[in-house]
Amino acid sequence: MPTTKPRGRQFFANPGPTNIPDSVLRAMDRPSIDFNDPDFQEVYDEAFAGVKRVLRTSRHLFMYNASGHGAWEASLTNLLSPGDTILVLETGFFSDQWGEMAIGHGLTVRTLEADRRMGADLAALRTALAADAAGEIKAICAVHNETATGMMLPVDQIRAVIDATGHKALFLVDTISSLGSLDFRMDEWKIDCVVGGSQKGLMLPTGMSFTGVSDKGMEAHAGARLKRHYFDWTMMAKRPQKSFIGTLPVNLFYGLRESIRLLEDEGLDNVVARHTRLAEATRRAAAAPSTSGLATTGRNCIASIPPVIPIVSPPS
Repeated sequence: MPTTKPRGRQFFANPGPTNIPDSVLRAMDRPSIDFNDPDFQEVYDEAFAGVKRVLRTSRHLFMYNASGHGAWEASLTNLLSPGDTILVLETGFFSDQWGEMAIGHGLTVRTLEADRRMGADLAALRTALAADAAGEIKAICAVHNETATGMMLPVDQIRAVIDATGHKALFLVDTISSLGSLDFRMDEWKIDCVVGGSQKGLMLPTGMSFTGVSDKGMEAHAGARLKRHYFDWTMMAKRPQKSFIGTLPVNLFYGLRESIRLLEDEGLDNVVARHTRLAEATRRAAAAPSTSGLATTGRNCIASIPPVIPIVSPPS
């Protein structure tokens, strides 16, 4: 029998990679261009500056031909030395994977265990940091939004706990599934290294990732002794684009410039408010009691959501 091919476009209902807007697809649909071409340099500069605005940082940014795992590795190898200890805040599969990567690089990993439905216990974090009088913990790793469990950590509150204990550890945050969707403020929350990726809130194909780095992070980098080459920030800083070892993913930058435009045309605060509203709608649907007939089909009673969920305007 002949194979029946689907008609129309697939709508990919997945936490990530996510659907790519038409205008971003069209922006990437162009012939190859030399990444040293002055015309491309203008596109690169606009997109690079746009990522820093989304991160809300004026600090350092390094970009890679890699998925988010590559940016994880860059964060570890550029900031730490063999035998260093890090504290991973448990949220789910990806926090576990970041910790396993650290072990593979010869680091000692402590895990702050947590109920994956509730998130990190801030009191337990305070206790763990206060007990580390010798400063053995060199970095604290947190996944802002855990794709596998839907768990979001209050990054600003974690920063407050670190400050309250006076601990000097670097603060590393994975924003792969949160940036461009949830409120995030790198400089304000004093984050030393931010890991991000292209395929979720930035609405691009998988394949490009980045790290935002604080001045404190760059000072730590100067003394870090884990082996690295492709992800070496010192080498990248000498490159014309201040990023990338090797060829740049040129077409992705045309798409990135367009995705930044979409985010900023709507307004970052409005984007966050929209995601917050839709998340609340999903929670209400999941929590609503089933009505006769729907429960047996495995479908939630979506009709039980109130017809209007107020949109809270962001502060001016």
